[in-house]
Amino acid sequence: MFSLMRGAVAACLAAVLLAIWLTWGGPAPLAAAPSFSKVIAELRKAQTLQLELKQDGDSKQIWVRAPGLVRRQSTPHQYEIAAGSRLWKIDEAANTVTEGDSPWFLDPQQQVDLLGLLDAGIKDASKLLVAKPNERWS
Repeated sequence: MFSLMRGAVAACLAAVLLAIWLTWGGPAPLAAAPSFSKVIAELRKAQTLQLELKQDGDSKQIWVRAPGLVRRQSTPHQYEIAAGSRLWKIDEAANTVTEGDSPWFLDPQQQVDLLGLLDAGIKDASKLLVAKPNERWS
C-alpha cells in the first residue's frame, strides 16, 4: 500500500514540475525568436554551407565557402562557379564556359548574397529581413 501511495505522489510531483516548466521555463516563445536577418547573419559566419534548392520540380545543389566561393549545380554537366565578383557558367555537355559578373557578390565584407542564390526574385528584402516566425513546426 505504501509503494502505491509513493507512486501516486511521484506522478503528481512530476505533473506539477512539468506544469511549472511549461509555464516559466519551457520552450522560448515565438516573440523571442530571432529575426530573419539574424538567421542570415549566423549563416554568414559559417565557413561552408551546403544547400539544396528545389523549385518547380527542379533541384539545384549549392555549396558556399568563405570567402565568397560559390558552386551552384543544376545537373552533373551544368553548373556555375563564382569567386568574388566573377562568375563562370559551365556546360560540359556543350563544352562551353561563359564568364561574367557574379549576381551573388555583395561586397568584400558580406561576400555572398545568400537570398540571391535562391532565385526567388526578391528585389527589396527589407521586410523579409525583419520578419520573425509566427508559428513553430514540430
